[in-house]
Amino acid sequence: MSNGDKRLQVDTKILNEIKDDINHSRKIAAIKKLRSATNTGLKEAKYAVERMEHEMGLKSHPHAIKDGHKVGPKTFIRAITFDLGGGELTVDLEAMEMRALMGLDVMGINEVARVLDLVKILKAFSDGDDINITSMLTSDDDTL
Repeated sequence: MSNGDKRLQVDTKILNEIKDDINHSRKIAAIKKLRSATNTGLKEAKYAVERMEHEMGLKSHPHAIKDGHKVGPKTFIRAITFDLGGGELTVDLEAMEMRALMGLDVMGINEVARVLDLVKILKAFSDGDDINITSMLTSDDDTL
């Protein structure tokens, strides 16, 4: 089974530390950091680090391209700014849900539904999920 399509996401600071460990031949330290940051198993983290070594041109690990997860920075959506008709409003995603629901009488149910759909998509993006908007908006599952 190919794991190469799955992506492990870590904070940029941790990713830079892992890359530094790899560049300085501290593979075990890199594996430990990756395991700690992603709660992955030893084998999964080892293959991911070997994939990084291979992609950085430091060592040849052809098996890691097939078996290792790609490691990249985690993208966070901390806040979003939008105009609800009364001026700009910057909110985090949780507040955005609440503001939309509280503005139901002003915005109308269709616009509130659109805002809640947007929040759902942005949360999935922040969680590192692959986003397929058509399936997300037609899904009855709120957990993604």
